[in-house]
Amino acid sequence: MGSKERASQLPLLSYVAERLCACCYEQAWYAKQGGCLAIKFLLERLPLTWVLQHQLTFQKALLFVMADLTGKVSNGTVAIATATLEQLLLRCASPPREDERTPETVAAQKKAIHAATHELVREVTSPNSTVRNQAMRSLRQLACATTYSVAEIMEPHKEVLQDMIPPKKHVLEHQPANVQIGLMEGNTFCTTLRPRLFSMDLNNLEHKDFFSKLLRLCEAEDETLVNLPCYKNLPSLIPLRLAALSTHGPGRAWDLGIMVEGVGR
Repeated sequence: MGSKERASQLPLLSYVAERLCACCYEQAWYAKQGGCLAIKFLLERLPLTWVLQHQLTFQKALLFVMADLTGKVSNGTVAIATATLEQLLLRCASPPREDERTPETVAAQKKAIHAATHELVREVTSPNSTVRNQAMRSLRQLACATTYSVAEIMEPHKEVLQDMIPPKKHVLEHQPANVQIGLMEGNTFCTTLRPRLFSMDLNNLEHKDFFSKLLRLCEAEDETLVNLPCYKNLPSLIPLRLAALSTHGPGRAWDLGIMVEGVGR
């Protein structure tokens, strides 16, 4: 056909991309690594418009690799997935080169950035620490590439987190410890953005209840916490306490216009 642009229009390439992404969902780490390397190969060599059209598929596959291999032997696969995701987002969010700038590309880029942001916002409270931290880093990366603040790019997707910041349908102590940490760190991330995306209002009973539970997590003795079903099998309470402290810390309490000593007592 004579050019990458014309070749990328062949249905065969979309099928190849689909099959290669499927490797990321295989059980073996080496299959996942092959999928990550294939995504890297495709995003480096195919036209921007084609990459934008497949961006969300690639992003989901890479995030799955991170989630599935956390804490497992992966021979560097998680690092490859992380680097590839960052490369993908940079390629998709950066202003197109002059030779790539067409109405079709501009429209595809806008759609791809919206979809990418939506998916990342969903992962801000993920119970998986690798995915959660990567989502936060990726949102900052998108903000930098698009010259907007993190809060501004998250604003159109705010409803995704509406029931999580603070948790409304999820009673904190009824969740597994990793879910609690995800909710707390997600709350910290969202409520410390500038400009504000969410804020805590202690006149709101749900907000006050969440804040009081954080305080109890910080102050309770280890012996008290380990007797609770959700903490019995935890090897350490330190990550949980750190997440609670970062969410409700003294600086944040003053920011809310209250004194820590006066909450939940």
